[in-house]
Amino acid sequence: MKQKKSFFLTLIILVVLILGSVFAYNKLSSERSASNLSSLRLSNSSEESEAPTETDAETEPISETQSASQTEEDSQTESETETVSDTESETELISDTESESQTDSQAQSRSVSQTPPDAGTSSQSSSDSQTASAASAAEESQTEKSQEASPSESQYTLAPDFTVTDAGGNEVSLFSLLGKPAVLNFWNSNCPPCKMEMPDFQEMYEELGEEVSFIMIDTVGAMGETKESGQDYVEEQGFTFPVYYDTSQDAIYTYGIAAFPTTFFISKDGYLIAGAQGMIDKETLQMGIDMILEN
Repeated sequence: MKQKKSFFLTLIILVVLILGSVFAYNKLSSERSASNLSSLRLSNSSEESEAPTETDAETEPISETQSASQTEEDSQTESETETVSDTESETELISDTESESQTDSQAQSRSVSQTPPDAGTSSQSSSDSQTASAASAAEESQTEKSQEASPSESQYTLAPDFTVTDAGGNEVSLFSLLGKPAVLNFWNSNCPPCKMEMPDFQEMYEELGEEVSFIMIDTVGAMGETKESGQDYVEEQGFTFPVYYDTSQDAIYTYGIAAFPTTFFISKDGYLIAGAQGMIDKETLQMGIDMILEN
């Protein structure tokens, strides 16, 4: 009788410990998945250029000293110029007296020789100048629009391309699957965290499959995974999102995958916006999707 009581007591303790471990694991996994997501945005060089530096601060006093010295030199130069101007003015008076007799004849010859400016040439020069200015303004406007339209080009890295196969064995490249925001996920049917997060991917695919591409890469060759085992798992679970098979491990090596699962969020222009290593929950998945929809 005592043995039965001790057995049941031990069993109850084991059940409590198992439930507590599962609860703690789920809680830690949830917290970790939220912190897993990280932006892949490059450093902003414009903010660095706007920040003041100590060199600039030291340059200002030196510039003021040079400016004061230059002002003194300019004032001395002006005094010398005034002296020369006085001498030149006296010379001009004498020259004007001698040339009075010749003024009338020169004025007549000038009036005959001078002709009005060519109005056609002036108008053409003005038109050319306006055309050049308009072309320059249009070019600057086009450049600004292109920069505003594609901020990803200067802020993020272009997603590397790779080749995988579909269920029918046909080769498919990543670039051929892009064109709208995409979720790229590396998974494995022998990976428990992968299995835990995949129902959330299926649910999000059903909700946003028209707006976002889901590219689920089965990492064939890793952890004993085969194409057949991956296909069997997908069919058993009833997943309908697109699945591709990395039979040559081109995708794994291209992206340097070191842990499963790993997820990347790619913009419609093909730029890596964010990434997460390890299992993520539905909330974190939604955060990543929101980031690529905004870009």
